[in-house]
Amino acid sequence: FMFLLFGAFLQKAGAGEFFFKLSTSLAGRSKGGAAKVAILTSALFGSISGSPTANVVTTGSFTIPVSKKTGYKASFAAAIEAAASTGGSILPPIMGSSAFLMAAVTKLSYGAIVLAAVIPGILYYVSLLTMVHLEASRLNLARTKQEEIPRLFVVLKQGWHYFIPLIMLVLFLIQGYSASRTGFYGILSIVVISWFRKQTRMGIKEIVEAMIQGAKSAIPVTTACAAARLVIASIMSTGMGGKLTSIVLGLTEGMLIPTLILVMVICIILGMGMPVAAAYILTAMLAAPALIELGVSVMAAHLFIVYFSIFSAITPPVAVAAFAAAGIADENPNRVGFGAIRLGIVGFIIPFMFVLEPALLLDGPMEQVLLSVVTSVIGVILLSAGVIGWLYRKALIVERLVLIVAGVMSIYPGIVTDAIGILCLLVIIY
Repeated sequence: FMFLLFGAFLQKAGAGEFFFKLSTSLAGRSKGGAAKVAILTSALFGSISGSPTANVVTTGSFTIPVSKKTGYKASFAAAIEAAASTGGSILPPIMGSSAFLMAAVTKLSYGAIVLAAVIPGILYYVSLLTMVHLEASRLNLARTKQEEIPRLFVVLKQGWHYFIPLIMLVLFLIQGYSASRTGFYGILSIVVISWFRKQTRMGIKEIVEAMIQGAKSAIPVTTACAAARLVIASIMSTGMGGKLTSIVLGLTEGMLIPTLILVMVICIILGMGMPVAAAYILTAMLAAPALIELGVSVMAAHLFIVYFSIFSAITPPVAVAAFAAAGIADENPNRVGFGAIRLGIVGFIIPFMFVLEPALLLDGPMEQVLLSVVTSVIGVILLSAGVIGWLYRKALIVERLVLIVAGVMSIYPGIVTDAIGILCLLVIIY
């Protein structure tokens, strides 16, 4: 609740406008800059808000029309906003409420969870930025006019203080303060920094409005968590939790990949229309023991569940984030939902990869981690090119399939798979 309130206060203090200007100054000059601005803004705001739908409504109201105006199709503009807004909940350091919930459930430290989630989160946004760049190249879209892009130095000069509450949150949490106390101090710091500029000063009226907005945003989350807790309590008191693990392992005959697929389906179904927090808590209690029993680490098992609980927000038929984006873009919700899945495909692949190879969670020797990062970035770019159908020219269907295979092989850490990925790339270049 304190972090939902924190997000409401930060928005009331004018952080949303600052994030938009910062994203515009960073990405506005490049090809397809409008969509890249949408991605960066949604990533920054989504990490704090923790609600994909609220993030879409907040940032999408101005990023989607701008993307449409620059030449992107309405469905593409809405899909990229939905995918980017949803991904905010997997992006450190805040990760919406996911990191705090996971810390509470697993007893792992907040710092360890955030560090483990860094590489997968970055890979996801690298894929989104690559896709909108390649789409802009495919459509030959014009760059944003220079005079319409704010200077980075000016933007930072006006809004550098918005980073203070975020830095405070991370420092206090790493030092072992409780999430509630950290959130409270963060809110106090927002009120203080709002007085740095006359235009953003928060008085009694603004503070009350922020508290009302925070309480409103907490209602669906707390209600769903309470209902999920009742279900969990009944499952645990009847002993059904252990039986469910046996049922899952029995259905998949104890094989890891089929078990991962089944858990993914469970997460997506439970997450349809349900807040991330409730979907994660419910699935973690039901499905995590089955993965752990197969030898998956506690960190990887729970992050796997976190990912698919979050990405259920863009998975049809009940893709709540896609529905919100479709309303803003005046598009068909299912078209936007399937488009968001296509653009966010890396978010559905990465969890399998870090379960199979923990190096992507910084679990392993440094040289292995570095190699995994380099090959994964290459793989994400190749996969993005295959999905969009453009590398340095239009890719044929066969070439797109080879690029997708090359991307998946390169993302999966391993000498043999990396070699296959590079070989596929060389074939495409030839």
